[in-house]
Amino acid sequence: MRRRDLLAGAAGLGVLGAGGTAAFGAFGTSGEVVEPATVETLDAPGSRADVLAIPTPGEVTVVEFFATWCGTCESMMPTLAEVTERAGEVRFVSVTNEPIGASTTRGDIVAWWVENDGRWPVGLDTDLELTRAFGVSVTPTTVILDAENRISRLETGRKRADEILAWIDDAR
Repeated sequence: MRRRDLLAGAAGLGVLGAGGTAAFGAFGTSGEVVEPATVETLDAPGSRADVLAIPTPGEVTVVEFFATWCGTCESMMPTLAEVTERAGEVRFVSVTNEPIGASTTRGDIVAWWVENDGRWPVGLDTDLELTRAFGVSVTPTTVILDAENRISRLETGRKRADEILAWIDDAR
């Protein structure tokens, strides 16, 4: 493993820990209504440089928290691609809260995205607003919200496509 990867991992764990600690026990509860927050989206395959409100009122929204140093996140990319292809009308976005400028750059995120065949919107939670709103402390974390912005499901770790698709159906 390269030194850069180790440093990125350590920095990312610190950010996740801080975000998770700040939000521990207060957020991320099933049924909780979440106010929309904005994330910067990147110019990458399936994504364009813009700002996106998450969750999107009136739509089922799936948010996948990932990190470029996370091996499980990398191995989940084919599963997520399958979900985005089969889910139908759903707002789907992957978000990282890695510290841009400290241990990684926007270019590093885009390169990882291309390398792992990402084909849907990818965003940055640089101010940890979403991380705190959902109480995310580990990656990968999958959050599914219904059309009224209520948390329908919040799961960590490796998931199968059929599990995620069933959770999306439950949120409809």
